[in-house]
Amino acid sequence: MKKYYYSLLVFVLLAIVFSDPVFLLQYSNNSLENESYVGIIQSRSFQIRPASLKENYNKTQSDMQKMNLTENAKKFNKSITQFGFDYEISDCEFSKKNKLLRQSEIGQGVYNVYLYQITDMSGKQIQAELFANSDNSGLCSECFLQIPCLSVSKEEITIVSNGSPVRIKRPKNFVLEEMSLVDETFKRTIRRWEIPTQSVPAGISEDQTKLYLYTQTDGLLLEVSEHTVAYKTEKQVKLPQKVEIKNPPTDKNNAYLSFEGFKHGDRVSIIRFTGPCT
Repeated sequence: MKKYYYSLLVFVLLAIVFSDPVFLLQYSNNSLENESYVGIIQSRSFQIRPASLKENYNKTQSDMQKMNLTENAKKFNKSITQFGFDYEISDCEFSKKNKLLRQSEIGQGVYNVYLYQITDMSGKQIQAELFANSDNSGLCSECFLQIPCLSVSKEEITIVSNGSPVRIKRPKNFVLEEMSLVDETFKRTIRRWEIPTQSVPAGISEDQTKLYLYTQTDGLLLEVSEHTVAYKTEKQVKLPQKVEIKNPPTDKNNAYLSFEGFKHGDRVSIIRFTGPCT
């Protein structure tokens, strides 16, 4: 009888351990990302990892040289629907405000994993694990976090966690760079776009609803609409003619303030933006 109760106790303890693993030792995970954990392992049911960490995304990048630009755009857009697009937010206080759980070695990089509280659309708070590159510093003392998103609005964002879309309320630290369409006086803003990464405008759609940004691949553009992004080729877009903006205003507090002009017929669209720090 004692042996029976002893066996039952062992079974219950094992069930508890494996249902919510919390233990101190080095853990190696033979997943596709080849991630190694060091430190306290806690429940990893809700993770926010940059899209660029996904193996399929990396395969997409490695296959680029084998395909033409149109195929590249299709491949990248498919990756966005699966893994999201990495929106870069600058928050140098993030590491001070959020608890560091562990460090993870993934591929050639080391990522700090933080406990990050988010709120779903019903108001329920969720404890998530957010992966941040341990070397996330940019030029001009910027500190970037990458959040994989499918869509972004002022009130909410749809992120990708564990391969599934999740709608959450937009966190206060989710602050993005902006570009804006202004009138000829440079004072009135006609339209704004939040852009996912630092770049320079390559053009604007004829109806002035979409902005096109240069990417690291010649001939491949990032189309930014009100809430989403997608890849397009220059041939698909038919970029408008660039025009010189004479005597643009300056800002003593923004050395990188810039203006670009684009012409459709007789109409010139003026884009105001902050250029990437160099």
